[in-house]
Amino acid sequence: MPDDSVILEVDNVSVTYGFGRRRLKAVDEVSLKLHRGEVVGLIGETGSGKTTLLRAMAGLTPITSGAIRRSLDADQSGQRKSSRPGIQVVFQNSLAALNPRQPIWKSVIEPIEPRKFRASKELRPRAVELLESVGLGPESAER
Repeated sequence: MPDDSVILEVDNVSVTYGFGRRRLKAVDEVSLKLHRGEVVGLIGETGSGKTTLLRAMAGLTPITSGAIRRSLDADQSGQRKSSRPGIQVVFQNSLAALNPRQPIWKSVIEPIEPRKFRASKELRPRAVELLESVGLGPESAER
């Protein structure tokens, strides 16, 4: 019987770049399960494949072997909700990730409401709620 709390399963995933003799195995047979409500930190040395694995899990990088199953991409009937994966990657370089010309609350809302991104003020309370959930006060929303 499948475990309904598993929202992401990575099963023996490998990612290889290059062709012929010039091949680099960036990720080598990694397996993990992410359960609903769980937070997982990925740590390792520079060049160990952390970003490549995250890009593969988000569907941004093709895998060479193995399988990635995302139950968060499907609705109750098992049908895909959209062609976009239900994973958002936030890269380490925050200067490249955040637009310095807009307040933080708009950056927080963008992945949640991409069609309403021109962000009406109606979405600001939801952004403040999300900021507070990670320990940032409402005053940080306008920075």
